Amino acid sequence: MKYLKSILLLLLTLIYGCNTDNFEDEWINEEPNKIDLKVNDIAPVHLIRNLTATLCCEDQITVSFDHWVKNPNNLMSGGSAFNLMIDRQGNLLSLWYKDYIHPNNEYRSADFTPVTSLKIEDFEFVEDQILKLKVIGQIFQRTTNFYEEPVPTDIEADIEIKSFSKCTCNSGNNSVSNIDNMIFLPAVRSQQGEVITYSIFSNSGYYLEFANFKNFISNMPVGVYVFDEDSASPRIDFMKFIGVPKFFHSSIIPVEWLQYETSGSFEITKSQTSTLVKFDLIATENGEVVYELKNALFETSW
Repeated sequence: MKYLKSILLLLLTLIYGCNTDNFEDEWINEEPNKIDLKVNDIAPVHLIRNLTATLCCEDQITVSFDHWVKNPNNLMSGGSAFNLMIDRQGNLLSLWYKDYIHPNNEYRSADFTPVTSLKIEDFEFVEDQILKLKVIGQIFQRTTNFYEEPVPTDIEADIEIKSFSKCTCNSGNNSVSNIDNMIFLPAVRSQQGEVITYSIFSNSGYYLEFANFKNFISNMPVGVYVFDEDSASPRIDFMKFIGVPKFFHSSIIPVEWLQYETSGSFEITKSQTSTLVKFDLIATENGEVVYELKNALFETSW
C-alpha cells in the first residue's frame, strides 16, 4: 500500500508539471498580441514577453518586446529585445534586436539606409484596433570598429497587435513632409556654443541640415530667408549617404557622405501650435542640378 501511494504521488507530480507547462504555452498563445519571429531562419531561444505597440505624436508607431532568460536557479533575467519603428502609413524607420544569447549579439537596420535591406509587407493599421505587418530582410550585427566588415543577419517577423500601450507625446511635431519619394525621421535639435542645428535623416540615405541658426526657429521672425552655398547665415544643407551599410554609429562621419552645394529659400510662418518652415532647395554636384525640392515643409515646435 505504501508503495502504491508513492507511485500515485509521483504520477500526480508529473501530471501537475505537464499541466503547468501547457498552461504557460496556452497563456502565451492566447495573448491578443502575437509575433512569429525568425532570425537566420531560427526562432528565438528566449521567451518573448510584453509584446506591444504604441502610436506616439500622431505619426510614429513603435512595436517592442522583452526577452526573458531562464537561468539555472530559475530566476529570470533579460530586458528590452526588439524595437521596430514605422510611421502610420507603414514606412520603415528603424529596427533594433538583441537576442541575449551573447553580449555582442545586438543588431540594427543599416545606419541611415534601413529600407535598402528591410521591407514592410501586408501592412494594416486601424488606430487602437489592429496593427498587422510583416518585416523581412537583413539587419546588421553591431560593429565597434569603422573598418570592421559588416555582418548581415536575416530576419523575418509576422506581427499582429490588438492591445496597444498608451504614449504621451512630449516632443511635439518636428517633421519634414511634402518631399516626393522621401520619408524622414523626426528632427533632432542640437546646439554647440551659439550655433543651433536641426538634423533630419531620411530612411533611404538622405540628410537635411538646417544649419548656422543663432536662434531657435520658433523664436525667429516670420518672413523669407534666402541662402546659397556660401551663406554663413541660416541655411539648409543636403547630403547623400555613400558608405557601406552597417550598424556602427548614428552620427555623421564625413567620408561616408556626399555633400551637395545648395541654394534656395525658406519662409517662416506660425500656427497656433507650431512653426512652419516652407522651403525650396536646389542641390548641385559639380555645377549640375541633381535634386530640386519645391514647397517642402518642416513643421517644428522648437
